[in-house]
Amino acid sequence: MAQVTWMGYLSVTSIYGNVDGAWVDETSSVNATSRLAKNRFLAEEQWKKISSDRGVHLSVFRLGAIYDRDPPLHNRVRSGMVQRIDKPGHYFNWIHSDDIVQTVVAAMNHKHDRNVAIYNVIDDEPMPIREVVEYTCDLLGIECPPLVEFEKFKSTASAGMIGFYNESRRVRNDKIKSVLGVKLQYSSFKLYMQQMIKQNPN
Repeated sequence: MAQVTWMGYLSVTSIYGNVDGAWVDETSSVNATSRLAKNRFLAEEQWKKISSDRGVHLSVFRLGAIYDRDPPLHNRVRSGMVQRIDKPGHYFNWIHSDDIVQTVVAAMNHKHDRNVAIYNVIDDEPMPIREVVEYTCDLLGIECPPLVEFEKFKSTASAGMIGFYNESRRVRNDKIKSVLGVKLQYSSFKLYMQQMIKQNPN
């Protein structure tokens, strides 16, 4: 530890809890409800204490849902493995793995003026999973899976999935741009999906 000059912790945006689709940023209140989110926030606090005790800078990265090439969503949509859940007002936040990497590297190389910095690491376009599925089907030229009402979905879904759909928020990413100078390679899941299908049409 004597030689460590920077630390980073990958957390989650679900620590903000449910705000009924409102926008949140790094200054917003934490209202974690799921076990995962509570544990991630506890870990943030523990890393902050280590940072303070050791006098080492800590960057906390609150991530959205990670997407990349594995497994390709359009393949799962084609095979009928993705449901289309009707939950009006449900927003979800996304981030590509490559943009996580570039944000972490930017933070490592940045001269911070405070001992702890918190960054929301998400793309520019929060959107429901339903919208992602519909957009992918449109790009593929295939019929969308049937729409499933949320109340019907709840009868067979796990407690974790129900909890997921009961939370809705839109997370701002201005800080990674203004402070770290990050320029997202994938500003939205839609842009990523356009590129994936163009590269892998079949």
